[in-house]
Amino acid sequence: MPRIQTCPEAAKITIWSMQLLLLVLAADHTAMAQTEPASGSGSSAIRPGAWALQFQIDQDTILRSFEGSVLSAKHHLSETSSLRLGLSLDLHRGDGIREITTLRERLADSAAVADTDEYDRDERGFYISAQYVRNSSPSRPLVTFVGGGPYVQYTQGDSDYASTTDASAEYYESMTRSDESRYWSLGVVAILGVEWFPMRRISLHAEYGLRLGHTWTKTLRVDDRTREIAEPIHDHAESEIRTNSWIVEGSAIKLGLSVYL
Repeated sequence: MPRIQTCPEAAKITIWSMQLLLLVLAADHTAMAQTEPASGSGSSAIRPGAWALQFQIDQDTILRSFEGSVLSAKHHLSETSSLRLGLSLDLHRGDGIREITTLRERLADSAAVADTDEYDRDERGFYISAQYVRNSSPSRPLVTFVGGGPYVQYTQGDSDYASTTDASAEYYESMTRSDESRYWSLGVVAILGVEWFPMRRISLHAEYGLRLGHTWTKTLRVDDRTREIAEPIHDHAESEIRTNSWIVEGSAIKLGLSVYL
């Protein structure tokens, strides 16, 4: 991702100053924007059919994804309406092994104890959002907007864990655990913000957001454990965990940059 090299403290001051400026200008501009006629000859690149790529600016002035890591874009249906799209795809895989050998000394003898841990984790998922947005007349550099729309998120994870403790003839224990997890989230997002055009094809925007959603999770777990002291003992357990919850949360102000194509 593009990175702007600057002093972190100065960057934070710059970002908060820009956010405050956009909000102050929005309050002054809203009344005037409602009475202005729509015009395609304004100082912004907003026009029917226009596309814009959107990026989020964090406190270290690093450009990140705005609505989605794969796609974060806006398409204007008219001068005062647009459709924002966000798409994220995630694929993670990890594995590892840890081996530790310790020596236990006693009065009569000593015994080496070997501990081994292994894990394997796979995770994949996606996030899709679509928002219909209405904005004020683009004939001036500052544009106010409001909108909302649905989102859906799905994550699937599978993990395997194995652990053994071997103290030769004295003691042996092994344990394995397998988890299969599923996560769904479905809801709507509402946004309110302002967009400022310092240049015709580049804009800075600040917005608030409110999310209402419902989540479902399901985890299947299988545990197997074997212990050998005097004689082998084997335990097997299977469990299923389900949760349902509602989400109502507001987001802190989000600062972004759009490049119109």
